[in-house]
Amino acid sequence: MAALTFPTTAFCLQGTFAPDNGQVLARASIGNLGLLADTKLLDPLLRLVRAGCDGAELSELTPIFAWLDLSCMIVLFLYLVRFRFIEIPRQAKLDDLESVSVQDFSVVIDNLPPRIEYQAEDYESLLKSHLEERMKALQGSGKPEPVAPAVADITLVRDFSGRLETLKARGRTLQSIDVAKAYGKDQAIFKAEKKLAKLDRRLQVHLAPDSELPVIRAYVILNRTTDKNCLLEDYRLDNFALLRWFQPASKRFHGAALQIREAPQPSDLLWENQDTPFRSRLLRQLCVVVTFVLILAFSVVLIYVATVVGKREAGSQLSYIGNEQCDPQRMYSSAPSDGHVCIVSVASNWTMDFAVSRGGSMLNCWCESQGYSKLVESAALVSACEPWFLNAARGIGIMQAASVFVIVINMVLQMALRAMAQFERPLSLTALYKSMMEKIFIAQTLNTGFVLFVVNMHGPQSLRDVMRAIPLIGSALFAGPFDDLTRAWYVDVGATITTNMLINMVVPPAITILNIFKTWLMRRFKRGRVKHHSELITLYTNPEFDIKVKYAQMLTTVFVSLTYSAGMPLLYLFAFGYMCSMYWADKVSLLWCSKRPPSYDALLPKEASEKLLYAVALHCFFAVLMYGQACVFPSNPAGGDIGKLLEEKGAAVLSTSRAGGRD
Repeated sequence: MAALTFPTTAFCLQGTFAPDNGQVLARASIGNLGLLADTKLLDPLLRLVRAGCDGAELSELTPIFAWLDLSCMIVLFLYLVRFRFIEIPRQAKLDDLESVSVQDFSVVIDNLPPRIEYQAEDYESLLKSHLEERMKALQGSGKPEPVAPAVADITLVRDFSGRLETLKARGRTLQSIDVAKAYGKDQAIFKAEKKLAKLDRRLQVHLAPDSELPVIRAYVILNRTTDKNCLLEDYRLDNFALLRWFQPASKRFHGAALQIREAPQPSDLLWENQDTPFRSRLLRQLCVVVTFVLILAFSVVLIYVATVVGKREAGSQLSYIGNEQCDPQRMYSSAPSDGHVCIVSVASNWTMDFAVSRGGSMLNCWCESQGYSKLVESAALVSACEPWFLNAARGIGIMQAASVFVIVINMVLQMALRAMAQFERPLSLTALYKSMMEKIFIAQTLNTGFVLFVVNMHGPQSLRDVMRAIPLIGSALFAGPFDDLTRAWYVDVGATITTNMLINMVVPPAITILNIFKTWLMRRFKRGRVKHHSELITLYTNPEFDIKVKYAQMLTTVFVSLTYSAGMPLLYLFAFGYMCSMYWADKVSLLWCSKRPPSYDALLPKEASEKLLYAVALHCFFAVLMYGQACVFPSNPAGGDIGKLLEEKGAAVLSTSRAGGRD
């Protein structure tokens, strides 16, 4: 995709249309397409582009750039469809054929009746008989089999009121007491023993005999894969709660409408969460969703306020070329206090002495009209425009600090979301990682790619009046300088987003490599200094490969890049750099420096690839906004039947408006 859009990037870099304030990355956006000329001499919509010694009208080339971008999206969409619906199922089936595991013969049954009156001790045998009778009925309706279907084993999961998790926590606490005793830490021993006593009191709660406890679900191992597939096919529609209401009596077990699904790998199960009832897990999930929304809102507000304050402290001043269609003038929160509006075509006619004598925002306007590239070539200009250089450097520095602040917030958010996902008590590692991946992806994408966009958005007056009711930050909401993606937007906002993605290309792979060196250094430093064997085991056990965070970071990178890449094709190159660097960093980390991961199923890649399909639609939406700005991306009127249709519609709308005006 970076290769297909390379012509667009090349022509952007040769342009001079965007304000030249030292933002190098902004020059690779479509806001810099074409050569800037005095608007009194040449309409900006008719500006030229330079190709070596030749020139051409920009409107003749913009259709080519748009078709190149569309071809990228077509290629990406076809690849994602093939990857999601062909490659992933094919590879999953191939992996299943190459290895034989318990999962090939296992199913999990939910919605079982908690108790069966007067037959509690025969629960397993009754369930076994029901399943075998059901499989025989299915076999009788088809081709007869030489071997009768049979159930090899049934494991009932009963409601122990969270005792499995409590026992696991008790084991960890006992280990921490032993470690604290080895180091003679009395205060740590006291705290751990207090926690142990609390866990013991929880375990002393009287429970009924195991055979009398409510049944939550069952894991069933069948003799043949054929029997498993028959059951899954027979109960395929019963995975939907509404359809289970109409489940036939022959498929029910003591009146309960069963739900049968393929069981995960044993190494993928979280056994300590198995005795958590469905209603408890549902309540926990609702609590986590509410908490996630609150934490996400708090982080977004924090980044929003930091960005707004940064822009005000930077004292940014926008420049205009004097064409309302190209960059309409708007009052914004960080505008100069003297109210001066910088018109480049006017300021370029001033002399240096006049600009220096006026000083303030007028001097800054004259310096920006000269351009950063021209100023650095002359010592006299550098001396005269020293305040402008300082303000520009200060503004860039503050915005880069805001970018780093976003990264820090995302890292803190990751740690909070990990604890929240554990609280949900998912039944498998794959479900746990899916929950964490989605939450981290949503939070990072909003913080990285969309908060800055909203900060600089100039909303309608009615919307801003409503926002003022919000305390503290209401006056800053939708009070930015841009109500359209103009040339200045790519310098003020687009350059910051591009910088964020440039940092994103470097930081995650660097953190992966640094964690490898951190593990190596800790082993070197603590060698011979630990006093308990559990610490030694922990020290020399490789950390887990954090696949959920990898998926979330990849989704964030792709979503943000595709959202703005129509107008900033350099983002394709940064996304490519991220993929390459993360591939090699993760390869080293996974193969050499991580412990063996559990046997995941294909859920995570399926979810990730499905979400990427929405990124294509989001790209097309923003492409319409970016390419629809007539001054930034001028184009010739449509011809043929489409052009005639548009002219007729335009004439009809014009006549209607005139008639309404006469009335």
